[in-house]
Amino acid sequence: MDVVQLLILAALGVLGGVLSGLVDGGGGIIFVPALVYAAGWDIKEAVAASLVVVIFASLSGTLVTSRARTQLTGGWQRSSPRPRLPPP
Repeated sequence: MDVVQLLILAALGVLGGVLSGLVDGGGGIIFVPALVYAAGWDIKEAVAASLVVVIFASLSGTLVTSRARTQLTGGWQRSSPRPRLPPP
């Protein structure tokens, strides 16, 4: 990988991150087409790279949440299958 291609990929990463943050969309919507069209990757490689990123981001979020010392209020642990309504 030469320096020019590395700079292009870095610029795509920054631009994709900014756009993903602005429109509140998933990174795969931006990164997969960018890797295919701008970087010249095969579609299978681009989708696989996006999947790896999603897996590690999910694992990271799971670990951080499971190690949190405080419980979130109103979480699924306290939810009820039926809502509690006031008596009529």
